[in-house]
Amino acid sequence: MINSCDLIEKFCNERNGCSFRADYSGRFMYGRTCVGIVTDDRVYETIVSLSDFMHESGIECVSDILGTIHSDSMRLSQIIYFPDLNGKLGDK
Repeated sequence: MINSCDLIEKFCNERNGCSFRADYSGRFMYGRTCVGIVTDDRVYETIVSLSDFMHESGIECVSDILGTIHSDSMRLSQIIYFPDLNGKLGDK
């Protein structure tokens, strides 16, 4: 069974304009790291595409897996990050 971090990485590998980050530290995370997706697309479009991808991969309740979702601007790109998913540990 694939874990959610691996599934997000697979999504990024299969989608143009997305790259996977296993070690993003967002605002107010105080050094903690989590999984993130760097994208050139709109945040909402990427989240919807990720949700569809995860659902098609057999995940029934995507929101329970992803937990809280945040985003930050990275100049020309955006990062969508998931503070509840630690990329170094694999999953929640």
